[in-house]
Amino acid sequence: DTEAVRRLLEREGRGADAEVGPVCFALSTMAMGDVNATTFGQQGHVTLLRRHGAMQPSEMLTYRGVPPKGQTYEGVVIDDHCVAAQVPRKKGWRRSRGCKRALELHDAAQKAYASIGVPDVEEKRQTGALTAVAWGCEIQGGRGRAGSPRARRAALAALTVALCCLGVATVELLQRIVGLWVDVLLYRRAAFAVFRVTYRFMQRYKDDAPTRVRTLTGPVCTELLGIASLAPLLDAP
Repeated sequence: DTEAVRRLLEREGRGADAEVGPVCFALSTMAMGDVNATTFGQQGHVTLLRRHGAMQPSEMLTYRGVPPKGQTYEGVVIDDHCVAAQVPRKKGWRRSRGCKRALELHDAAQKAYASIGVPDVEEKRQTGALTAVAWGCEIQGGRGRAGSPRARRAALAALTVALCCLGVATVELLQRIVGLWVDVLLYRRAAFAVFRVTYRFMQRYKDDAPTRVRTLTGPVCTELLGIASLAPLLDAP
């Protein structure tokens, strides 16, 4: 009774009441929204890299795990592969042991993808970058900092200030903007303490109609402006 089957019957010149035998529904790619599809995709990616010498346990970053002891780190988040290395600050850092090993892992990954016909997307690839964004995190190699991308933080701070200047908002809009701060605050969790009155305000009026506009109280604006002011500091060593 699905639309796809009805279209199939039309293409075959049969009526909608025609008998339909066993039907197999399939996609040409993995449906990432499926129950365990992301887990299968993650494991498949790791296994492929490991077959070509990469993703060794001693160098692998794992979710909530202890970072490797060495100078080189490698990780995968579903389809995003990243290698990072500790290197000296001096000019010849490209000749360091960490950088050489990182390049070896990068080359191994390139061979792994080529072996199954996955094309190299040059505009997405970054090699030897001191500052780069991976898995939604901006690594500032020169400064030794990690956090939400600074450009995103700046845009979110500007949006938050604009909202305070306006002085009014629907609860849904306020929830969306505060929600965008959550990813930023994960790198400086103590700053979650700034949102106290704001959360109470959203909880109090959570049942508002989507079009109901409310005046933002002084304490709410103070917290929003406070978090916007702290935006440059919301990263971690």
